[in-house]
Amino acid sequence: MMAEKPTLFLSYRRKSSADLARYLNDHLNRMGVDVFFDVADIEGGTRWSAALERELINRRYFLVILAPDTLESEWVRKEIETALRHQKVIIPLLTQGFTFQDVTLPEAIKDLAEYQAVKFDYESPEPAFERIKQTLQIGRPRRLLKWIGGGALATIIALMLAFLALFPEQTRTEWFQALGLIGQSATPSTAATDAPRPTDTPAAPTDTRVPATPVPFVPTGAPFPTAAVSAVLTDAPTGEATLRLITSPDTLTIVVQASASVDLRGLNLRYEDSFGAVVTRHPADDFDVLALTRGMAEPGACFVYREAGSSSPLANACTNTQKVFRREVTRADVFWYDFTTNRPRDLVTLNGEQLIIVCPGSSPSCDVAYTGAALNP
Repeated sequence: MMAEKPTLFLSYRRKSSADLARYLNDHLNRMGVDVFFDVADIEGGTRWSAALERELINRRYFLVILAPDTLESEWVRKEIETALRHQKVIIPLLTQGFTFQDVTLPEAIKDLAEYQAVKFDYESPEPAFERIKQTLQIGRPRRLLKWIGGGALATIIALMLAFLALFPEQTRTEWFQALGLIGQSATPSTAATDAPRPTDTPAAPTDTRVPATPVPFVPTGAPFPTAAVSAVLTDAPTGEATLRLITSPDTLTIVVQASASVDLRGLNLRYEDSFGAVVTRHPADDFDVLALTRGMAEPGACFVYREAGSSSPLANACTNTQKVFRREVTRADVFWYDFTTNRPRDLVTLNGEQLIIVCPGSSPSCDVAYTGAALNP
């Protein structure tokens, strides 16, 4: 099975780390890493900030060289903030005696200190490179889920669920961990702090930012940790379909089709991103109106994720425009569709950590028997 070539964004301050950055770039390239190194890779005339953001978003790993004066650079701070917001696997490389204890991090990047850092010794760099190599999982085979697409993945998961039902709960848990649908650890990450957002108004998009949950640095190649994992997956519940998910390449609509109001604070959508990382989205955190109603959504309400600039019409199920709430996202944050492969993603729906149903990307709509009982911590 082919080894996946890691993609990495190298962040540094020229004033203090240009020589080390060039050295790292050369060494990482020899290790087989696809490195974005701004001096070499940005064409003349390209808008600097746009080019940096595009390259950073398109790469899985983010390595930042931290010297005592690095964080004085506005560009480096912006790069770190962007990496946190887009949930990159972050590797802080400490040089020239830098320690987090000696600095006060700005609010926008304070979560950087939560990531496991690597110390770089100029006289003995081998241990640092070995740690970086472990983090990048160089030489490891691609995860099975990344090679399985669309309906095939949903079919395999459905068959596996039926098979695992014959075994004790502990066995089922271990299998789900092996698939990466739940993390090995139940330690939640601290969400990145963001500025207050305006309140949702019916049928009018107000916000284009998507809150991100930073993911701790993983040095051993363990399954990608998901946000707010507090329990194991259990048997899928049965009952009335209270929600319907309707997807198109640029929209995802959650329709409340229950006869009474539903508490959406426990609803989780889990998927595998383009880099093979398993990520969990909490719709209750994405729509401000749900914060005002404590998660309660009325019958007939529609919560619409929409790519910015999209002109797609509302789903036919959304008949009352006074109950339509939109959240515009950038293409990089369209989580229900993989524009790299031009295929919709399978979405695992959960009530807290209880599996409800796997909604296959091959189907444009999916009924979900969500009860609203299991809240996220």
